[in-house]
Amino acid sequence: MDTKILLLAVAVLSGCGGGGGGGGDDSHPTEVPTQEGNATADIDVAKGLDDGVAKIAAPRIVNRSFERKSYFGWTPQIPWGISEFPPYDRPAGSVEVIDSWNFGVASPRLAVHGSQYLSVATGNTEYLGTLRYNISAKQTVLMRRGESLTGSSFYYNGDFAAQDSVWVRIFDDRGRRLATPWIEYSGGTGPDDQNAVPFGSASQWTRWSWIAPRAGLYTVKLGASTMGDNRFATYGFHDDIAIVAAGKSLHAASPDREGAASLRVRPEVMRH
Repeated sequence: MDTKILLLAVAVLSGCGGGGGGGGDDSHPTEVPTQEGNATADIDVAKGLDDGVAKIAAPRIVNRSFERKSYFGWTPQIPWGISEFPPYDRPAGSVEVIDSWNFGVASPRLAVHGSQYLSVATGNTEYLGTLRYNISAKQTVLMRRGESLTGSSFYYNGDFAAQDSVWVRIFDDRGRRLATPWIEYSGGTGPDDQNAVPFGSASQWTRWSWIAPRAGLYTVKLGASTMGDNRFATYGFHDDIAIVAAGKSLHAASPDREGAASLRVRPEVMRH
């Protein structure tokens, strides 16, 4: 790896709290600073290089299970829009850390790892117009070729209209989207609706993963998208975001209180 690129990678990991990089598809986002200042990764740059990337002490995901009870290490991006009712200027959604979820489940949905997890949601804002909004929390990481980025996610289908999606997206260091390893949709019973669970219901925890094709910087975004009036909020939930060495098995997600986590990954459907 070029020395300049290596120094940039170390600078991003050690001083930027996982923010920066990526974001080519966000709709005028407002970046919210981390709640506890800049995140600091535990970095150990060795003399040798491994596949062009400096040796780095694990873990490389800052606040991977949100046990700080904040989104420390992650940079939220929350766009705003205009509602037809006061207050007229409103955020399009929310990013927050929670310890359980009670809607659309038989018993409270708890974390996969630890006691906290991240919620990224659309709003209930009754916007004017037909714009599209992307709400997310992002972190930039340095990965070796063949390593896996993995995590657990589930969602609550809070809109009977097929206007919302919740997702995990991976971007390269130039902001180009490379992959969507997990995505789910809102909706009801329409013939074109792609929702995996009925309106007003929640899915199971799902384990997803993505393999880095080459060494370098990548940005993972945990997000939600909506369009139009942005009524009836849909929620995506995320926990245990980790990097797994090449050749190592991905540990299965812990079962939640309603049964074992699934391993289903759905393709992304582009809506206009």
